[in-house]
Amino acid sequence: MVHGANQADGATAERVVAPLRGYLHRMKKILADAAYEQVFVDWGTENLRGVEVEITSKPPDAEGFVPGRRLRAC
Repeated sequence: MVHGANQADGATAERVVAPLRGYLHRMKKILADAAYEQVFVDWGTENLRGVEVEITSKPPDAEGFVPGRRLRAC
């Protein structure tokens, strides 16, 4: 999904994930950065039963882009 730069990622994330409900039976966790912390975590808690939304962050002393943690597929 692509949206305008004037729209916050966290506020539009549910439009990406909502159509997938019911199809991703094995999904246990969604990793997201701090942009998703406000609106998406609340929406996920209410709408994604059994799926944890984990907010990842870079170390406090890191500067610039730092890749987030990756999980191996089971």
